[in-house]
Amino acid sequence: MRILCRQIALFGLMVLTMLISRSAPAASDAQAPLLIDRQLQSRSIRLVEINDRSLIGNDLDGQPIRMPIDQCVALLFAPALARPAGQAILRLSDGQVLPGSLITDSAASDGVMLWRHERLGRMDVPLDRVTSVQFTTSMPVGYARDADLISLANGDRLEGFVTAVSDPVLVEIASGRDGSNVQSVSVPLANVASLTMVAPAGTRNGTYIWFKDGLVLSVDSIRIADDGFVRLTSSWIDGPVEPWELPELAGIVFDSAGIIPLAAVSSVRIDGPDSRYVTPGPEISDGSSPADLAEIECRGPVRLDYSLPPNVTRFAAEAILPSSAESFGDYELIIRADGEVLFRHRFNASNPRARINVAVTGSELLIELTEGANGPIQDRLILSRAMLLVE
Repeated sequence: MRILCRQIALFGLMVLTMLISRSAPAASDAQAPLLIDRQLQSRSIRLVEINDRSLIGNDLDGQPIRMPIDQCVALLFAPALARPAGQAILRLSDGQVLPGSLITDSAASDGVMLWRHERLGRMDVPLDRVTSVQFTTSMPVGYARDADLISLANGDRLEGFVTAVSDPVLVEIASGRDGSNVQSVSVPLANVASLTMVAPAGTRNGTYIWFKDGLVLSVDSIRIADDGFVRLTSSWIDGPVEPWELPELAGIVFDSAGIIPLAAVSSVRIDGPDSRYVTPGPEISDGSSPADLAEIECRGPVRLDYSLPPNVTRFAAEAILPSSAESFGDYELIIRADGEVLFRHRFNASNPRARINVAVTGSELLIELTEGANGPIQDRLILSRAMLLVE
């Protein structure tokens, strides 16, 4: 009788465990990557494999997914990036970001700086591809206008033409009314906070990967097998490199020329009602997001008129009324292109979120927050993963 009762109890425990596991999502589902396709539709998936032809996985209901790579725009794993303490940051004109350190104990060729990444090893980087080198985070990187800029640790600045980045940093400084007097100056590396270079504008093209340690890398191919390891080929990889593990990835953009973060569109006209003494523009988060999909916060009532790059065909974003503004926040979000209303939604505590995915024609995108029931109090909007599709 005791054995029978014990068996019944064990059976009941098994049934209860099965019911709980079915009713509650798996813990890993909270960190499931977000797949964005060619229509900018997004869904969370369980990734199984990526090869040269397909992305393979399952949705959270267990339904299989096999999507051609050319139909995948992005795969986002993490909301933000972080940089290991003590590392410098090298940024290139094509959008690559390489945390690491400057190599100063080896001679570099003319017009080349030597850089070391913990995983990728030594890199010979042409100076004409460098946009900035940040040696300390205690000071922001300066903006170079017509000449290279050296920001010193004591707050001073030098402008000129950087000819060598090692220890010391060499810069040619022109003086005189006609700039004919050129002086070569050596600056000890320990005194340099950052360098900002005047580099030809580059563009992202092909596949880029964002890693959680802040590395942003252009790759020729990516393979993720069911063993969870990430194997890459890249112009920076010469010889065997230990594969990455999947949790090290923050995001993949399969077609970097195919999407533009709305936060990267700088041409925007800001209008507001005459009753507003100052109409604040959109506030961009720190940009430490995979695919550069920084959050954009707007405070209404306001109209933002974005001048779009050529060939934009679609706009998508997650629109959110922050929970801290739900007490009084009440407004309508209207999105127009070429005078046509593409999207309209009333935001308040009862309707704090909406997903936007609209076809866009023309060269302008108008985003408007109109005043609601409680006036302009707490009329805040956050646009998350706001992106434009380029055909």
